[in-house]
Amino acid sequence: RNPMKASAIGKNLGVSDDSACDTSRSVMVANISPKADISATKKSLRANFRECGPIQRIKLLSVALDTVAGELGPANLLKAFIDFRSSSGADAAVAMSGCTLHGHTLKVVRSRRPTPLSSRRSQEARQRRRQKREATRGM
Repeated sequence: RNPMKASAIGKNLGVSDDSACDTSRSVMVANISPKADISATKKSLRANFRECGPIQRIKLLSVALDTVAGELGPANLLKAFIDFRSSSGADAAVAMSGCTLHGHTLKVVRSRRPTPLSSRRSQEARQRRRQKREATRGM
């Protein structure tokens, strides 16, 4: 069985398994309080969603100040992306939508962005550094 062909068939039919669709492992968590420390918020998210399954990565989006009032407002609540190691972890996390963290009710939905297992820019940068190293060693 050709895995590339099976993956393409799964995408065309809308079937999602871990190899065919990376978005199946990622959720977006909205309505996170910006008042807490970022590292404490990540730890709290990890603690809350640990029971869903093994977490690969948590990415918190930065918060901007309200330009009119110059302070944090309800429009500036944090969002986070949690990437699980399996789609069943993401399913369990979506079921937890409505739980509270730091006094705010969290909204958990499937992420529409693919889970970056390794970003292309990082791969290209590593390749350029490797080529540069090899070039300097060869001279």
